[in-house]
Amino acid sequence: MKINKLATTVLLIAFITVGCSNGNDGKPSDQEQQDVLQLSFKQTAVTELLPKNANEDWTVTKEIKNRDTAIILYEDSSGDDYALAKHAGKFYDLGGVYNVENIKTQMLEGPFGDIELIVGIGTELTSWEVLGSDKQSGNLVLFQTIGRPEVMDLEGDGSEEMIASFNGAHLNFPNVEILRLNGSEIESAEIVDQTSNSEDQKFARVLEKSGDIVFEIGKVREDGTERQYTYENGQLVAD
Repeated sequence: MKINKLATTVLLIAFITVGCSNGNDGKPSDQEQQDVLQLSFKQTAVTELLPKNANEDWTVTKEIKNRDTAIILYEDSSGDDYALAKHAGKFYDLGGVYNVENIKTQMLEGPFGDIELIVGIGTELTSWEVLGSDKQSGNLVLFQTIGRPEVMDLEGDGSEEMIASFNGAHLNFPNVEILRLNGSEIESAEIVDQTSNSEDQKFARVLEKSGDIVFEIGKVREDGTERQYTYENGQLVAD
């Protein structure tokens, strides 16, 4: 697994919307009618966090604990907010944070490739950061998703995927990201990106149907255009 190393990693919990690339020219306008949608996956960047201790003028404002890891939020003397992760007795830099009062967490557990998952951090209106421990080095790493992450076996084959759901905000419509493993690498595909164009905006959301996970895709503001799909080997297959 390729891991990026940065001196400072900014935790993207800013009050920003996601899904700004919903409009992709060149996509067929009748794609919701297709029985099979082939998803195109791209590699997800994984960043290794670097050690850092709190500055002397930092005051703890919030602490989020999960097993042997804690996310600690601080405020400095100027009123700026920062975050550190405490894991195995070490502190790691998560950078500056915003919209602190609305931060939520999603507890995660178990392996995802070379990463032992710990927690997802974000808000309902932003992208999320997934925090984990690299199995080989033991250091903390993180990668980004478009919304709240959940791990599940979409195909029932014993190989787990991760889905991240964004509920929509302002002019950014509901969207779903599917993350999968390709060897030791993490790959992701956003459904709306691959089914919309500038003249034919779509939304996507996750539903549970008879105990199974399905993905509903439809045209924005057009009732009756929804169609449900299941995930199979990198494709969405219509029910």
